[in-house]
Amino acid sequence: MPPTLRTIALSSGTGIPDGTIIPTTAGTPDVVVKTRSPLVRTLIRVSRVYVNGLVGMLALVAVNPAPAYLTPPDEFFGKLVMAAGFAVAPAALTLLTNAAEVLSKLDS
Repeated sequence: MPPTLRTIALSSGTGIPDGTIIPTTAGTPDVVVKTRSPLVRTLIRVSRVYVNGLVGMLALVAVNPAPAYLTPPDEFFGKLVMAAGFAVAPAALTLLTNAAEVLSKLDS
C-alpha cells in the first residue's frame, strides 16, 4: 500500500483557499490544503516546545539517585511545578525565534 499524503501546510499568503482539495492520480488520496495564520502557527510551535520541555524537565527533576526509591506522591506536585518553570525558557526562545521570523517576512 502506498504511503498516504493527508495534508500540506502552506503559508496563508499563498492565495490557495483553506480546504481546497487537489485531486491526485487513482489509488492515492486527494490532497487537502490547510492554511494557518502566522499567529496560530507560532502558538502551535510554542505549545509543542513547552510540552516537550515540560516532559523532559519533569524527567530530570523526578530522577532519584536510588533506583528502588520512587518519588512520593506528596513531592510530585512540587517537582511538577519546578519542571513547569524550567520548561518556560525553551518555549520563550521559540516564541522569540518565531516572532523574528514573522517580522522578517513582514519586512520583505
